[in-house]
Amino acid sequence: MLNKEIQNQIDEVFQEYDTEDTPGSALGIVRDGALVYSRGYGMADLETHSPITADTVFHLASVSKQFTAVCIALLEEAGEISLRDPVTKYIPFLPEAARALHVGPLVYMTNGLEDFYDVTSFIMGIPEGNYFSREEAIRIIRAANWLKFAPGEQWSYGNTGYFLLACIIEQISGQPFNVFVKQHIFEPLGMADTFVRTDRFMEIPRRARGYARMPNQKGQEAASGEFPFQPQNELIEFGGAGQAWSTVNDLVKWELNFYDNRLGGKDSGLIDKMSRPGKLNDGRQIPYAYGQFIRERNGMKVIFHEGGAAGANTVIYRIPEKKLSIICLANTSDFLTALLKKLGEECYERVADILLLPSQKAVKPSEETERTNQKIETASPETSTEGLERLVGNYEDPASSYIWEVRLDGARVSVLENYAKNFSLEVGKDSDERAWHFHSIESGLSGTFCGSKEGPFTEIQVSQGEAVRTFERFLSLPAKCLEEYEGIYTCSLLNASYRVFAVGSGIRLENTNPANDLLNVVFTPTIRDMFLARYPPLIGWYVIHFKRDPNGKVRAFSFRDEVPGRERWVFERKG
Repeated sequence: MLNKEIQNQIDEVFQEYDTEDTPGSALGIVRDGALVYSRGYGMADLETHSPITADTVFHLASVSKQFTAVCIALLEEAGEISLRDPVTKYIPFLPEAARALHVGPLVYMTNGLEDFYDVTSFIMGIPEGNYFSREEAIRIIRAANWLKFAPGEQWSYGNTGYFLLACIIEQISGQPFNVFVKQHIFEPLGMADTFVRTDRFMEIPRRARGYARMPNQKGQEAASGEFPFQPQNELIEFGGAGQAWSTVNDLVKWELNFYDNRLGGKDSGLIDKMSRPGKLNDGRQIPYAYGQFIRERNGMKVIFHEGGAAGANTVIYRIPEKKLSIICLANTSDFLTALLKKLGEECYERVADILLLPSQKAVKPSEETERTNQKIETASPETSTEGLERLVGNYEDPASSYIWEVRLDGARVSVLENYAKNFSLEVGKDSDERAWHFHSIESGLSGTFCGSKEGPFTEIQVSQGEAVRTFERFLSLPAKCLEEYEGIYTCSLLNASYRVFAVGSGIRLENTNPANDLLNVVFTPTIRDMFLARYPPLIGWYVIHFKRDPNGKVRAFSFRDEVPGRERWVFERKG
């Protein structure tokens, strides 16, 4: 067991959620083949004030993927399937563009398929957690008759491949996926409280009710300035990519199996297969294995997977060399995100550091932040502030939709990219006042601010390797100009429609299906024909890009952000 000092350090990491007024987390730590610490923080249900324990049942979200992958590995071992098999051998509903896919790219996420969860939320406007059927998921997969890249050429995280793997498991076994995984994983390991849910009305004893910080019906924030916790439903009824439910105590049994495998044959290579990262066609290694991420931290191999869904944040984090596993299950959508912002690193990594470096007192987040800021300040060049205000403002690249917010703090120029990544620029003033060059060592890019001799710069030319991008400064549109975007737009592939109308300084979307209201928000102008919405935590940042016909009339729009491929879902103007 852990000594009291280390327990206290670990508890301090989760202190913010260790109250009777917040949802929270269940923590389990496995070391050297035994559970050495478990603790519940916060409430499983705010209405009944039921505390979280190691036996509280949580939706695992994407942590579920490793169970799906193990099922495939077991079928491989039994000679029932090969990663070289064409997917069409088992599944008849793939679109024509995907019919050359093999099973391997589904496992390793090198398939190029559209993520149907992204489509439902960020194209169709269905709020996360709302019900949609297995049949609707298949309809979306069939509608996307393209691949974002050739199989095996790139890696991109997605859910569609793991849903298809569950369908393949059903086809081969002749059993529902939830039955197969129960018989081949959960029962052999004695995981009595673990299951794949297939009925959204299922009563789950000791369930952690899901929450998220969201506006209440009056749109009010809490006294602290944060949105209050609102209950979240999780209504999906099919597995593969998610929908496994479990407890810390059950997942301890799962983790112990990675050090003493009881699944598969006597000489099974199951654990080695699950822990070995895949490769692209050209031999480059990817960061993903069988339903698990693989990376190195502090010189050690780590194997992990996070999960995020309506009212759930989860993670299993394993360091095989140290025989250490950390299980963290939370019943609020913002758990990992909130702690990440405060700690500067994932909470489970912080717990690992406390356990692996017991002689070093944990550095408080505020001290870490202050030290980082001091380094940045010291590294900033001695630059005159004269004229630097011309750089400040918001810019957008129309090709990628990336957003740059250029900031000025004294003589330090920095960029907040996509409202997430922050880096500094070293700016050199040219003799030509219409162009100032810059470079950023930390981001590996350089470029030029361009414009007239006076006033704000209007454009940024950015070079990174051989790639060149152009960012344009945000503009403002008079209300009269906004009216040309009004109308009803329909995506025939998805049978989804939005009404667009001008409001104040922007445009507002209204889904013609009242239940699908996730994107019913105001988008404000950025550059010509592009509008931006940013409503954390619901929408980080999101762009509408309108297209015009040869006569200059607005004819269609598509959604854009950092995820490539969304622009293919085109909404044509109907009226």
